[in-house]
Amino acid sequence: MVASNMSQSPVLLLASKLNIPVSISSSSNQHQDGKSEAWHVSICVFDREYSCGRDGITISKIKQQPPESIIIGYTNTTCEELNNYVKNLKGWKKRNYDVLNNNCQHFAQLILRFLGIKKLIPKHFTNLPKVLRSAL
Repeated sequence: MVASNMSQSPVLLLASKLNIPVSISSSSNQHQDGKSEAWHVSICVFDREYSCGRDGITISKIKQQPPESIIIGYTNTTCEELNNYVKNLKGWKKRNYDVLNNNCQHFAQLILRFLGIKKLIPKHFTNLPKVLRSAL
């Protein structure tokens, strides 16, 4: 018997494109305008966006839908459980942010695992470190 998603909460992956100029024309993610495609990603569940950036972790009400959003799965986890988990996370403070090794994409994948979603973030959304390294 297949479990129904009716009692589960949908989990969305939100993505906003970052335009990063690069000097290497051979980048596989480069567009004709000379910019590379990299993405800031976050997770939306319980009408809240869970994100991590240079200012550390933020939890906010969704004000505007980003250009890209996909339902990445469903969770039985409660909002209270997720908020407690995020509150107790170590290594995701402002001082620990690292755009190459400890960024929004790593944080989003961590949240998905906690929510019981085994699906990986689609590869075209997780190339930020690659794009930045090619720009160096």
